[in-house]
Amino acid sequence: MSMFMRKNINGLPRIQMQRNLVGSQKHELSDSISKPQAPTTLARLIAKRNWSEVENVLSSTPTESIVIDEKGLITEDNVLHLACRFQAPLHIVEMISTRYPGSLRKPDPTGRFAIHLAAKYSAPPDVMQYLIEENQTAAGIQDDVGKTPIHYVGEFYVQHHDPNATIKEVNENMIFVVRLLRMAAPMSFNLEDNDGCNAIELAIESDTDIKIIKSMQRAARDDWRELKAKEGKKHEERAENLLRVASERRMNVYKDVLSSSFLGQCRTIVSEDDSQSQSESSNPRSFAAKTA
Repeated sequence: MSMFMRKNINGLPRIQMQRNLVGSQKHELSDSISKPQAPTTLARLIAKRNWSEVENVLSSTPTESIVIDEKGLITEDNVLHLACRFQAPLHIVEMISTRYPGSLRKPDPTGRFAIHLAAKYSAPPDVMQYLIEENQTAAGIQDDVGKTPIHYVGEFYVQHHDPNATIKEVNENMIFVVRLLRMAAPMSFNLEDNDGCNAIELAIESDTDIKIIKSMQRAARDDWRELKAKEGKKHEERAENLLRVASERRMNVYKDVLSSSFLGQCRTIVSEDDSQSQSESSNPRSFAAKTA
């Protein structure tokens, strides 16, 4: 028997194996050509945490040419929320906010602003500080389940933090974030969510460091004392007033969002009408065309 026809351990002639291999490669090549490739959207890059490519797209592509999400679930109003969900670094958060400023001001369908997602998914202090500076009101707004950013910090910050970070680093970041929220939205430390839990109770259940819990307790105590000094009411009345103020703030934010959206639509319509009028005036049609 020729050496080219020797059988290998699987019992097939070598020539036959080579033919099978070539045929398999051709089949794989044809499959790769026939199968459509998934579009590289901004949302897909964010979900993969491909921050270098996200930066490249945002820095070199015109806004109107950027495909945010082929399914339309992620839009210019919530793309920042997605970035915070996947723990985008500060420079990416800043770039997205610059390109899509509406995502800083608008809540998602569950009533959460970008800062709620940042708080839940353990954003570092520099990201939290930036979001507070850009929209401080959102730091004290309750979402549809009654949680403010400090609730999400208490419940999830330790759990979702970088697994490679040391306990010391996690605690340092968390206490910094707590202090930022204490300055931005002190009232939120005394608010309860829809399950009747405040941020301190959630932090205790999450085995948060005792120093951080004490810092949260001091924030809640100081805000309660200030509220008592201003109003001088009974405990129950102050609690009711706290809820009323929080509800009013939330409604005012939603009114502002709706108002800005409505005004934006009006400006677009007026702009289109003006451009159409200018076009008609610069290119007057004949009398026959007007009466035809």
